[in-house]
Amino acid sequence: MTRIALPALVLVFAVFVAAPMAAREHKGEKPWGLCGKTVEYDDLVGVYTMTLGSSRLTAPGFPGMTRATHDVLTATLAVVGKKLTLTATNVDATLELAARDEPDWRWSDRLAGVSSKDLELVLDCGVNHFPRLVGSGSGRSAEGYPLRYTFRLIALEKGWLFGQMQWHARGMTMTRSLDLQAQSE
Repeated sequence: MTRIALPALVLVFAVFVAAPMAAREHKGEKPWGLCGKTVEYDDLVGVYTMTLGSSRLTAPGFPGMTRATHDVLTATLAVVGKKLTLTATNVDATLELAARDEPDWRWSDRLAGVSSKDLELVLDCGVNHFPRLVGSGSGRSAEGYPLRYTFRLIALEKGWLFGQMQWHARGMTMTRSLDLQAQSE
């Protein structure tokens, strides 16, 4: 693990995992969060703080560039017809629960600061045992170019989704870690 990834892992663990786990210890809830459970779209509806984390840009003939930045947006998850939609600045996407035969999701710690294996160790539950959402959508870049988005999110607990977002445009792909936390009412 790199020197940068270890502090990021500790920070992610302390802020997003240890505090909620400590609060749950008094209730004696096991397994953690939504591990092994199912959700309905209505369970996810609400206004969220969406944090776009570190990014990796790739393009043909370009080895890739990683940036450690964070952008915070307000996002809304709503049921429109029979579909779950995600709307935020310059993003409109439709999400659906991943099919049971969806391949296992695995990732390194390069973007999120925590790998899928690390998350499984901390949560004592395989990431593929949480409800997973996949989706796609469209938007526009700051320069006005059309973007195509792909989302892969894990519902860790009610009001908390974690995963990655990718956009594709003009032969480039940007992958960013993504964290959505429900805003309190």
